[in-house]
Amino acid sequence: MDFSNFGSCVDVQGWGREVTTCGYGDLQGGSNEDLWYTDTFSGTSSASPVIVGSVASLQGALRARGKPLLTPATGAQPLAHTGSPQQNEPGRPATQHIGNRPNLRQAAEQLGLVILKRVQKEVVKEVKEFAKELKDQRKEVTKEVVKEKELAKELKDQRKEIKEIKEIKEGKELKEGKEFKEKDIVERGGRGGVFEGGGPEAGFEQRLTNLEQAISQLTHFHPGRRCGRTLHRRR
Repeated sequence: MDFSNFGSCVDVQGWGREVTTCGYGDLQGGSNEDLWYTDTFSGTSSASPVIVGSVASLQGALRARGKPLLTPATGAQPLAHTGSPQQNEPGRPATQHIGNRPNLRQAAEQLGLVILKRVQKEVVKEVKEFAKELKDQRKEVTKEVVKEKELAKELKDQRKEIKEIKEIKEGKELKEGKEFKEKDIVERGGRGGVFEGGGPEAGFEQRLTNLEQAISQLTHFHPGRRCGRTLHRRR
């Protein structure tokens, strides 16, 4: 900025324009002044508090850990050697020294304040990622187990269905076989043909013998009946 201080005695710089802070009310007004904000805070009025706030934060972290507090000499070191370096600008070269813009996290790491915290965060992150991965694996295993159970149930149902179909088929075949046998006996006289040996080439005596045997078998299958006629051979 054209109003910036610069020179060898300046170690660090802070924001000097459009700094948002409390007061004035041009950003957020109203009847309650406690809620007033502005985004036009600038100059050394904003830059100096930015640097002072950074030092105060480092001092608080050191005090909380029981470490030695910063002095003007030790405090300038981490702030001046971290953060964003000064850039050349038209009419305002870097030789007009205003120093670096501090990075509070980097300065704290240089003092050994947040390294452990960062490691802890990384460990926590890894643990969370591992826990999530383990949870996902358990879900996959559960899905596989459920799938296997469903397949086993389906296989069991299929076996049951096949067994029932087989039993029905065997029962039907048994019934049909029995009916066919009885029908065959009645119609064919218990032999493989109309009357075995009863073709045209057979003699009269043989045909008569076959007929008597067939009647005898029919009488055997119907014990409650008696034949009303007696066949006599005609010589």
